[in-house]
Amino acid sequence: MEKKTLLKWLDQLQEAQERTTRQLEHVKALLEDFPEETEHSVRTTRQSRTAIQNSEAATCASEILNILGGPTHRNDLFQRVSERGFRFGGVNPENTFGAILSRDRRFKTAGRKGWWDLVERDEPGKQLDESSMSISLDDTAQSENRQSKEEKWSDRQ
Repeated sequence: MEKKTLLKWLDQLQEAQERTTRQLEHVKALLEDFPEETEHSVRTTRQSRTAIQNSEAATCASEILNILGGPTHRNDLFQRVSERGFRFGGVNPENTFGAILSRDRRFKTAGRKGWWDLVERDEPGKQLDESSMSISLDDTAQSENRQSKEEKWSDRQ
């Protein structure tokens, strides 16, 4: 190789190194503008996201209970909410769902053995229209089955 060619390559590499150094300094300056991300901030963001999802699941459960019009067992409610795409963590997701309901002031236990109801229902004049809601229920055989469950529940009280 000629000395002239080697000197040309050296110049090109030095120019590339200078460009890379400027780019690195620019990226470092951009990074300084970002707040320090700590384990706490990552955990807080994850917890906030979970809280929002739990709130949305509770709203879905509230809509379901409004349509059904009476107390519903946690497992039935859990199944209906899960069918709408909500997922719950923990060793026992049904228990996680029950904990979400117990922390939400819209819900109350209806006797024992996992029955839940709304603290306050919509007024009869403000009946919910299933077509306008984010959920839909088939209310033929299931509502008859639910009525018999409600009768059993009211007999217990």
